[in-house]
Amino acid sequence: MDSYTTQFLIVSERPNPNLLPLIDSRLKPDEIILLTPPDAHLNDYQQWLINTCRPMGIHCTAVDLTEPWDIDALRQSLEQLVDERLARGRNLTLNNSGGNNPVGIIAHEVFFYRNLPAFYVHDDWVRWLSNPEQKAAFNLQDKIKLPAFLQSHGLDATGLNRHPIASAQRTVAERWLARADSYSKAMGALNYYASRAESDLSATVSDNHLRDQTPFTQMLDDLLEQKLAQLHGNQLHFASEEARFFANGGWMEELVFSELLHLRSEFPQLQDVARSVQINWLESRRQRPVRNELDVLALIDNRLLAIECKTSRFEQGSGKKVVYKLGAMIKHLGGPSARGLIVSFHPIKEIHCERAELFDVSVCERRTLPNLTHFLRTQIRQML
Repeated sequence: MDSYTTQFLIVSERPNPNLLPLIDSRLKPDEIILLTPPDAHLNDYQQWLINTCRPMGIHCTAVDLTEPWDIDALRQSLEQLVDERLARGRNLTLNNSGGNNPVGIIAHEVFFYRNLPAFYVHDDWVRWLSNPEQKAAFNLQDKIKLPAFLQSHGLDATGLNRHPIASAQRTVAERWLARADSYSKAMGALNYYASRAESDLSATVSDNHLRDQTPFTQMLDDLLEQKLAQLHGNQLHFASEEARFFANGGWMEELVFSELLHLRSEFPQLQDVARSVQINWLESRRQRPVRNELDVLALIDNRLLAIECKTSRFEQGSGKKVVYKLGAMIKHLGGPSARGLIVSFHPIKEIHCERAELFDVSVCERRTLPNLTHFLRTQIRQML
């Protein structure tokens, strides 16, 4: 039986370098010591990491460091912690990835002079700083899933849908995607009626939209043929909330999600995918929880890809709003290592595309939409 292992780590605003080694089978400890400098917001990151680790069976001990610039007191505190656990026969390791202040320097010194292992996580690689056993550097396993990833960043995912699109509905979605040029106005009309039906799944369709054979009636026929809706006179009734969601733009979200599922066989580093993700920002710093929804989330080689799918047109100012929302989200969920993607049924102005790039957000719109699978494949490769 392996002896009890304790891993020291320094709490920082970057949860990934602290969390990922705790999941890797080569480093997962029995206990973690969370060394937390006296910055108020770091207490949030400390608690989020504790909440993530406890369900994994990892014992968590929080150590609040009140005076990190009192070097002698800091050294004495860390030496006492280390020596006390050595006296119990623990195997100790230091993860110094969060050490960008005297805590990291002194912690490394304490471990180095006791000939104890210490490492740093850089680009998903474990690099040894103190290496008494002469272990090789290695790439961390892609084992983390979206709920744990989000929780360590202070977000609670209350809904993650992992059901792929039905084959019949996929045929409809692919047809609509291929006809984006001719279905532009019709898509707006369908979105309007689907949104009007939110309360009772029914909407009254204008006579003008039912005359002759038009792109709108073709889309309507697709829904009727797949029994997603019924039309009695002018009354359009959706078969279920899922069917209404599909007609109200959900079809694109489901299609993007299914494309990513298909690409998992090509990219094993695509470790988790979910759609219709309801996110609650956990209460912290005396702020109330805030709820957001993201259409599609994917973890690729421990990096997040957040995708917004839009079948409605970007009205004046809305393009900027979508970019800022997605940019702020990925900044919090991984910074430079995370990426955002907007998939739009309609054209997007060049100014919005340029602004998106400043926020590490790519855009797949009308012109590139027919090559959606290739576009997603390119995004994944850029993140590996």
